Amino acid sequence: AASDPSNAEWQRDLSVSHNKVGEVLSAQGDLAGALRAFQAGMEISQRLAASDPSNAEWQRDLSVSHNKVGDVLTAQGDLAGALRAFQAGMEISQRLAASDPSNAEWQRDLAVSHERMGMISEKLGRPAEAIPHFREAIAIVEAVYRRFPEQKPFLFNLDFPRDRLKELEGGGGRKPAAKP
Repeated sequence: AASDPSNAEWQRDLSVSHNKVGEVLSAQGDLAGALRAFQAGMEISQRLAASDPSNAEWQRDLSVSHNKVGDVLTAQGDLAGALRAFQAGMEISQRLAASDPSNAEWQRDLAVSHERMGMISEKLGRPAEAIPHFREAIAIVEAVYRRFPEQKPFLFNLDFPRDRLKELEGGGGRKPAAKP
């Protein structure tokens, strides 16, 4: 990638490598190192996405990068920063999902974005903001399940948003588990 900065595929590969390093560092508990790695990957994703806004793969990569940064910021306790990162990722997911409603992966990404927004809203003490996000995550996934039943194992575990929704609406449910 350094030898040919104009080679977009090599740049993307480098971004993916930064994300993989970030995942390992996060798993090892090195949140500061993970954040640096995810941010390095996101910088590349931002350049690629800006260079070709019609490239859905690069747009999705940028959305994923925002979510990875948001996950680490959440773990570090920077909830305001995490909220900004999740919002940025969700904006991209919304555009992609709207551009192709038949793309189950993009619909799943949007559902995950809503789940993250619900989770962070709840952590920020804003249950009224969390509830619609959990509802929307569930609705998106259920719609995809109806349309593409073969995608069910691939897509999403609905237990977390259903339990959080039940808890927030006063119906009990399991105690919240740490879930991005």
